[in-house]
Amino acid sequence: MMPRQTTHLALARPGARRQRGVATLVVVMVLFFVVAMVAAYTSRNLIFEQKTSANQYRSSIAFEAADAGVDWALAMLNGGLIDDNCSPSTATPGTSFQQRYLRITSNPPGPTGVNAAIAQNDRLAPFTPPAYAAPDPLDPSAYWPSCSLDGSAWGSSRTCRCPTSAAFAPAPATQPAFRVWLARPPTPASPEPAPLAGLFRLKVGGCTRMPAVDPSTRDCLDEDLDQPPPPGMTDANLSGNAIATLHVLVALRSGIASTPSAAITTQGDLAVSPTGAPLQIVNNLPALLNPITAHAGGTLPATGLKITALGLPPGTPDAATLLPGDTRLAGLGTLPAGVDPVLNSRMFVSQFGMKLGTYRDQPGVRSCPGFGVGACTAATLQTLLDTNPNRMLWVEGNLTLDADLGSTTAPVLLVVNGGSLTLAPNVTVVGLVYLVGTGAGPLQATLLAPSTGTSTIDGALVSGGNLQISHPAGAPVSPSGLKVSYNSAVLNLLRTTYGSWVRLPGGWRDFKGT
Repeated sequence: MMPRQTTHLALARPGARRQRGVATLVVVMVLFFVVAMVAAYTSRNLIFEQKTSANQYRSSIAFEAADAGVDWALAMLNGGLIDDNCSPSTATPGTSFQQRYLRITSNPPGPTGVNAAIAQNDRLAPFTPPAYAAPDPLDPSAYWPSCSLDGSAWGSSRTCRCPTSAAFAPAPATQPAFRVWLARPPTPASPEPAPLAGLFRLKVGGCTRMPAVDPSTRDCLDEDLDQPPPPGMTDANLSGNAIATLHVLVALRSGIASTPSAAITTQGDLAVSPTGAPLQIVNNLPALLNPITAHAGGTLPATGLKITALGLPPGTPDAATLLPGDTRLAGLGTLPAGVDPVLNSRMFVSQFGMKLGTYRDQPGVRSCPGFGVGACTAATLQTLLDTNPNRMLWVEGNLTLDADLGSTTAPVLLVVNGGSLTLAPNVTVVGLVYLVGTGAGPLQATLLAPSTGTSTIDGALVSGGNLQISHPAGAPVSPSGLKVSYNSAVLNLLRTTYGSWVRLPGGWRDFKGT
């Protein structure tokens, strides 16, 4: 009996092994399935993180492109003449970035007033835009500057366009790009209050790449992205593109903080030599505005002044327009002992709103002589003025002018950081001339006037200390000599259009309005 039982058990072993093998296979398959699920879940997280990282990367690129556009626009606004590729130009007549895209409405002429209103400039319309143009929906004749990155730098003449009366599109590229809108009403209309006079809204759109121009599609730089596409247009070029929009309030920091109220203003005394030499002073303001011909913190000459003040009531002496002994002006010359009277001139601060060194270093100032330039002459200054419209001119040292400088449409805002200004016969300077003066205090400034012929300052003359008007060749015979004529229109033009463009503190945001 025992052999039979043994034979039966031997025959049952293969089946048991098969059952155990099936069970093992099932367990292994379950483990493989679990491992596959874990791997799939892990891969899902990795893919999500990769997509998130890619989106964040593109978003950062678009934001940085828009931010670069803000700084680029401010630099261009503070620059000189440019061409259609946004590159510096010396070709005259020409236009600056400010002249191309901003219209500044000056107030009626006068010694005081609020800042001017700033709006987008009028285009040279009507004209037929090219097929690739993407006009501003609020103004079909308006086109705006654009740039795309050229490998590693912005501003290449091959990638930037600054159109005036026609659209120039940046070259298609896989590089980031931005477009700038200046003083353009928001689209759609924003519930925010309109900016105050003297300010404008700068809007910059940035994106990760500049697609090929296609008139049937909108690209990442089209202004009308805030609205549905027009009939027949699609957003095909926006696929896979990141877009960022920045809004910045920009203000013109005027080159004149306080407009002079007189043809000649001096912090200290005004003297003329030889004694009794003629000095013509003219103020054409109406009597209602209290015209002042000469304003001094100290004394004025007792003789020799040839005063002309139009609009005074009959019987009013011209001498009534003289204002000597102004204690407010005189007090500006008082400084603590050991303080540099030039760098810390309180008269300069009262006139320009900042210290001398700060004013000289601001972006809206052009210095003469500059780098690689010899002596500063009238021709040098006029070239600076022609190629840098609406910029202030700074002369380091004494100055001699042997030719006319400035005009009623493009006057000069001239600061002479020296002790003397020499005017050749029959020279006309249109604008504001400020003489800083030299010395340990009170400061002394000298204007050397001709003895033959008449030299004219049409605008205003201001001295940071005592002002001496001398005639080295002897006393002139009237009407020769120096004539200073107050021009309120010229001064108002300087106040409202000359200066440095800066961001308004608190006027920046990186999100769209609703």
